[in-house]
Amino acid sequence: MRPYFWNGTILRWLLSLVFIMSILALFPQSPSSKSLNSEATMTGIVGVIGSLFSLAQLQISKLQIFRDLFTDFNRRYDRMNTVLAAISQRYEFGQEEISPTSKDQKPRRLKSDRDILIDYFNLCAEEYLYYRRGLIPEEVWMAWRNGIRQLWEIPAIASLWVEQAKTGSYYNFDPEKQLGGATDAKSGLLPPKST
Repeated sequence: MRPYFWNGTILRWLLSLVFIMSILALFPQSPSSKSLNSEATMTGIVGVIGSLFSLAQLQISKLQIFRDLFTDFNRRYDRMNTVLAAISQRYEFGQEEISPTSKDQKPRRLKSDRDILIDYFNLCAEEYLYYRRGLIPEEVWMAWRNGIRQLWEIPAIASLWVEQAKTGSYYNFDPEKQLGGATDAKSGLLPPKST
C-alpha cells in the first residue's frame, strides 16, 4: 500500500529531472561553454532537488494535519457514541419527535437529545469541511459518511438535521445532498434507498 502522501507528484518530478539531464547531456559542449553548461546543470539539479524536498515536506505536513484531525474527530465521536446509539434507538421507529429539551432529564448539566445531535451535526460538518479542503482522504470520508448515514436514515433525526442545515451554520454541509434522501411532506424525510 502506498503512503497517503505519495500521490505520484514526486515521481513526476524525478522523471522531469531525468528528462532535463538527458536533454542537457545531448547538446555538444564547446570548450568555452563547458563551464557555463556545468554550472547551469548543477543549478538545475539543485533547484529540482530543493523543489522535491519542499514538496516532500509539504506532503509530510499534510499527513500530520490529517493524523491530528483524524485523532480529534474520532476522540470526539467516541465521547458521543454511546449516547448517539441510545438516541437512535429512541427515535428509530419515528414515533417521537426530538424536542428542544427532554422532560425526563432533571439535572441541568445533562444535554438534551437535540443538543447532543446538534453537536454531532457540527462534528459531521467539520469532517466534511476538511474533506473538501483536501485534508481528509476520500476513503476516510466515505467510511465516515457511511456511518453518518445510519443516523440520517432515522426520520426524526433527518428532519432535525434538515431544519438545522437551513441555518447555514454547517460549512455548506447539506445532509440531503451529501447523504441522500428525498423530502416528504408527511414524515419530513424519507431515508435513502438501500442498495
